[in-house]
Amino acid sequence: MLRAIKEDNAAATAHHVTAGDRANLAKQRVLVRMLACAARQEVGSVADEAFLNRGTDADAVEMTSTGNKPVGRGKKTPSMGREHENLSIALLKALPNLLIQFKGDLAIIPELASLPRFLIPTVYSLPQRKQDYMSLIKNLGEIYLSSSDDRILDNTARSLVSLCDGDHARVAESKAQLRKVVVELRDRVVEL
Repeated sequence: MLRAIKEDNAAATAHHVTAGDRANLAKQRVLVRMLACAARQEVGSVADEAFLNRGTDADAVEMTSTGNKPVGRGKKTPSMGREHENLSIALLKALPNLLIQFKGDLAIIPELASLPRFLIPTVYSLPQRKQDYMSLIKNLGEIYLSSSDDRILDNTARSLVSLCDGDHARVAESKAQLRKVVVELRDRVVEL
């Protein structure tokens, strides 16, 4: 699905006629939404409830519950399954570029900004993923600072906080980037 989003950006009709810019945009939006839903489902099938709700206020989890089961609750198996790790690595490689590609699209950015919360923190520590991780956290900070949409702000803030939690090797860099975002926000408020 990631390959389709990156490479196949021209929609075509059944007779292989190019469908136009609006159809291309709609196709990209559908593919990104499918990616986000598939990632949540995959993680939900292998992650425990604590992993799915990390970084989320306990009251917010209770408010989103249906009946007695919280939304997104998966089987109580360890969240460090091989499939989850492979998904985390693939998303960590792709998300920084996807965030840049769809930065101005208010329909897609909330979906993409929510995905870092579902990644396994241990993949951040991989030396070959350091640049991807730094790009991801930098892009999330820029999106947060440039947005005024509540969904984007909420999803981006939750992802930034989740990237600062844990015992992975990039916690210091994450907190430094989050500090930059907070200082920028503080400066903007002081200017008012």
